[in-house]
Amino acid sequence: MPASNLELNIETDLSDDLIRPFLCGLNAAARDLGVGPSALNLALFNDKAAMKEAIARFLPGMPFEGSPPDIGYFGFMGSDVMFWNYPMTLDYATDEAFIFRVGTHEYFHGVQASLLYGGTIEPSPSWLNEGSAEYFALEMLEDYGYTDHLERWKFGAEVFVADYATNLGTLRNWETQPFPPNLLPYVNYPTAARIAEMLVGLSSEDALLKTYWSERKAEEPWQETFERVFGLTVDDFYAMVDAEFS
Repeated sequence: MPASNLELNIETDLSDDLIRPFLCGLNAAARDLGVGPSALNLALFNDKAAMKEAIARFLPGMPFEGSPPDIGYFGFMGSDVMFWNYPMTLDYATDEAFIFRVGTHEYFHGVQASLLYGGTIEPSPSWLNEGSAEYFALEMLEDYGYTDHLERWKFGAEVFVADYATNLGTLRNWETQPFPPNLLPYVNYPTAARIAEMLVGLSSEDALLKTYWSERKAEEPWQETFERVFGLTVDDFYAMVDAEFS
């Protein structure tokens, strides 16, 4: 397992073999990024009742039914608490690369949270939140030799990017308009990673993975932070993305 200074408090009913790739992803991400939470409380459960009880302790008052840990793959709920609803991933239980990727992706959400929290920060759009996390996760797959999984995921991105104009129309629509649930996460994650890669080409990996999140301010709209960090307006970037994918 990659070594890092990350401290993990783990509550789980899963075997070591099942959670090891996830923990490897967390530790690898913590070591390679060098920013983010230094400690995490993890609730990794197969049993739904146990997950509900853990959420009640860690996040008193948060509804369980209908929340991400109840209905989705994973839920990251803050800078120091992570939930993994394991039954949703049973099809991937033996796919070490998939679970490693999830660990790195979710840790990056912890980086976002730890850099942003401390004030009331206007949320950034989902394509930027998820795109930066997924871009980082795909880079980690490459760095750690999971090339087969990386190529399968990139192929999936090509398929759905080809449908960009039909499914989403424009990046602004993605940000502001609801779209059918069956398009998530399959359109969101692969396409968002490609969009994040465009931002890296315009600036740098540090700008995408660290600078933007650390410079967000409560009094500043995200569009202003974006322009300052990446060197172009959001409108210009929308046009660039739409021209690339449409």
